Amino acid sequence: MTKRRSFSDKFKATVALEANHVWCSDITYIPVRRGFLYLVAMMDWATRKVEAWRLSNTLDASFCVEALKEAIAKYGKPGIMNIDQGSHFTGAAWITPLTEAKIKISMPLVTLALPMHCR
Repeated sequence: MTKRRSFSDKFKATVALEANHVWCSDITYIPVRRGFLYLVAMMDWATRKVEAWRLSNTLDASFCVEALKEAIAKYGKPGIMNIDQGSHFTGAAWITPLTEAKIKISMPLVTLALPMHCR
């Protein structure tokens, strides 16, 4: 059994006033004829700009990591990455690039049922 790491909600007491201070990422499900497609987006909290996105027909972490690496390559790294506690964001494939880049990881314990830009 893999031990699940826990990360605090570093964003709760933070105000993102400038680009690359806080990014967020989330996945949405798009129904198609034979199942779902999965869309992940990396968004800058201050500018509301989507820095990178990927579409996948499987829900593994690789397409999330690809989008993260593209966003960092294009725009530099954020100070904080705010994400939910879904399995694609808690596994080593996702956590390792963040910790190696010294990006603080923020995972709220409770995810509000609101769009990311309204939180």
